[in-house]
Amino acid sequence: MVQADPTHIGPGVRGPHGRPLTGLPPPCGDPPLIRAYQLPPPAIQFLTALMEACDGIGLVRTLDEDRGIVECWVMPDFAADFAALIDAVSREWPVQLLGEEFD
Repeated sequence: MVQADPTHIGPGVRGPHGRPLTGLPPPCGDPPLIRAYQLPPPAIQFLTALMEACDGIGLVRTLDEDRGIVECWVMPDFAADFAALIDAVSREWPVQLLGEEFD
């Protein structure tokens, strides 16, 4: 059993109802893989919908909607599934993987 560490989230952190967040277990597992992409702005909604439909793969954050820049947070266990998903999106829309400057 994992022991709860009430300080791992930082002192003074409060939940949505104003109660202190204590007694939570520490985060486990590998951190998400974070990849930045540029794609046409209308494709952002398409990519987001696919990611949400594939429960557990990860999530999409829009960094710059006008330029079509998004950040995909992918759970490491689903890296292969995400690769197939982004490949499918790239067959419908131009998708460009961006470099480290967007991390």
